[in-house]
Amino acid sequence: HPSEKQVAISNRSFTYDYVYPAQLSQQDLYASTAAPMLQSYLDGYNVTILAYGQTGSGKTFTMGSEGGQADCIENVGLISRFVNDIFVNISNISL
Repeated sequence: HPSEKQVAISNRSFTYDYVYPAQLSQQDLYASTAAPMLQSYLDGYNVTILAYGQTGSGKTFTMGSEGGQADCIENVGLISRFVNDIFVNISNISL
């Protein structure tokens, strides 16, 4: 039931917030999910970024592992991007 953001299996229904296409870049995923939470984190609120899914579905790659390709900025995951942005914001604070 795409219009209801719901998947029905047998007699059970499961809701979801978003579905992203496989070709979405790591940068676009970060901009859509984790980046909007950065200011809340810097303001002192707790922020949780959670990846849940079937084994082999790409959670480790999405969250932070570059799979041995650390020199390729396109493969940097959400956590690495978030931590980088924390330090960028901290360095911009004038004392």
